[in-house]
Amino acid sequence: MNQPLFDPLGMNPPQNPNQPNAAQDPPLPPAVVGPVPALPPVPKLNDSDPADNWQWHHADIQAFKKAQAGKDKKEAELQWLQTERYWKSRVGKSWKAVRVLGRGGQGVVGHWTYDGPGRAQRPLQDVVVKQAVKKGPTYQWGDGLEKEAKMLTLFQGSELPHILRMYRHLYEDMGGGTDVFDHGVVHRIFLEYCAGGDLGDWIWNNYYQQPTAPTPAPEYDLWRIFHCLARACLVMDHGREETNQPRWAVKEIAHLDLKLDNGNDSMRDTEHRNAPAFKISDFGLAEETPNYQDQNYRNSLSQTGTVQWQLPEQIQNLAHKALAIVTPRERPWINASMNRVAGPRYGTASNIWQIGLIMWVIMHEPLDLSPIWDSTKQDHLKCYQSNMTQRLRIGGATLGSQQDIDAENNPQLHQYSQTLRAAVAECLLCTPPIRIMPGELVTLTGKQVDVLLLAMGGNPNASFPRCQEPQLSQRWYSKQAPPQRQPPPLPPRPPPAAQPPNVPVPLYAQAAAQAAAAGSPPAPRPGYPQAVNAAAQIQAVPLSNPFIWQPPAPMKPLAGGNPGPNPAANGPLHPIPNPLPAIVQKKAALLAVGHEVTIYIANVDSTTTIRQLKNELIRLGVSKQMMMRHGQSLMLDFQKLGEFSALDHVDLKEM
Repeated sequence: MNQPLFDPLGMNPPQNPNQPNAAQDPPLPPAVVGPVPALPPVPKLNDSDPADNWQWHHADIQAFKKAQAGKDKKEAELQWLQTERYWKSRVGKSWKAVRVLGRGGQGVVGHWTYDGPGRAQRPLQDVVVKQAVKKGPTYQWGDGLEKEAKMLTLFQGSELPHILRMYRHLYEDMGGGTDVFDHGVVHRIFLEYCAGGDLGDWIWNNYYQQPTAPTPAPEYDLWRIFHCLARACLVMDHGREETNQPRWAVKEIAHLDLKLDNGNDSMRDTEHRNAPAFKISDFGLAEETPNYQDQNYRNSLSQTGTVQWQLPEQIQNLAHKALAIVTPRERPWINASMNRVAGPRYGTASNIWQIGLIMWVIMHEPLDLSPIWDSTKQDHLKCYQSNMTQRLRIGGATLGSQQDIDAENNPQLHQYSQTLRAAVAECLLCTPPIRIMPGELVTLTGKQVDVLLLAMGGNPNASFPRCQEPQLSQRWYSKQAPPQRQPPPLPPRPPPAAQPPNVPVPLYAQAAAQAAAAGSPPAPRPGYPQAVNAAAQIQAVPLSNPFIWQPPAPMKPLAGGNPGPNPAANGPLHPIPNPLPAIVQKKAALLAVGHEVTIYIANVDSTTTIRQLKNELIRLGVSKQMMMRHGQSLMLDFQKLGEFSALDHVDLKEM
């Protein structure tokens, strides 16, 4: 299992089952230290090789689940923290495990702190390790942390104080067997530690000392939070926090799970010396969204994220689980007779809506710190037409409570200023193309922060030095590994997108007819969808190559080549046929017989990854649960087609 890291995310090539492993993994530590508690024994699950697709007997799995259910969770968490000394990529000898911050059925998050000499002089004193099961006895079809790590890699190497930093790249290891989240193949990434917890913790600790009558948060604190979240949205859209720089060559990113739990209160830095620095985290559900989004694409993401925080563009039919299953089964923008969302699509506007909802929750302070959709409750959200700004007057319905509606005519009825309420309302517009742009929101929130700070006798934070990234050496990333085992350097950030002249903006959104008749929102960002006349036809702009994903930077081979079972992994890639035949063994339908079909995949080359190939096959109707082989070798998602010699076709089996 100890193969050198070889791809931009630091993942390891698979072990060849036919090649002996000279360096066997060290044994795991004892399950507990001291007297053994009276717990039911956990049956041993012998992990088969990945080439066997991680097969376990059903009876063994059931016995495993039953035994794990009887384990003490705190004891299992302590055991997991103790296995760090046997990890393939350790936190370090001088680092001490503090506690488990959170856990789930397939993942766990732990906090480590540096406990060695010279702690005060170290650029990094605390780190979070996030682990998730890639494939194991109770979880067969996840992607582990691969998707989140790829997304976080886009934000590496720059001063971005409002996106959670990833300090060590994704790597793959065998779980220690301490609990359900620690069996089989696991992924780990090393992340920034936020001492203040998440945004919900910060609100509760500062203003909910008496939960029956919470103290309203001061408006200055709200503008600070709003400004941090707006800058994070600008980074996801623009690639940087400076609006005067060209936009990066990455498609619009929709986070799809922005909520109080995924906004973190970080340590103070030079820029945030007098106020919290809030960051966006947990990119496990984020998507790079295409310019043209048809109904099938929108439906594929309609159930993504936390139900209470899902977007108007996601909840577009009455069969959605937010309306059919999860109480209170209502949203104000849609019912059996109307739908107030025009031009639904995912992208930057989706992030804007969710941070607007976060701000609404903080302003209204419901005791469960979540949006109120139940119409039987006093302060529930409803649709209304606001007149506070030009964008709101022409943009159709926005969201707010009855208190917000009453304050339109009598601002004294609300404890917060009209400027703040209007900014939140512009984020919560039901029609995505009309929502406020992130650059405009950053400017607005920044000005309000400075105005209130000056009124309190302070100096604007604009005069403070910007946040500085911790300067971590390559030795820290690899933890003093020999040169041939050092991970490749971080890929450079994607270059700014070229701006060809006279290229028409694709029209993929239709605003409401009354909004188009009244005019357009002020100063839209170039290249972003604008409200158009209802009579205009939606244009599907074909992409030159919609399937092949272009990585941010080419992979750099490691010095000395790859001594692993596949010599092509870090060397020259083998040529492959184009189109590539994929022989699919279809799963038998009910009362039918399985059969084989051959699908020819065009626009592939040696650098195409197995994950990209699978995505294209899924688009063509193959089951999402598939196993792909070349001969007897299992083809893993992060491998490239050119790594397999004499590849003239691939074999697939629907599971």
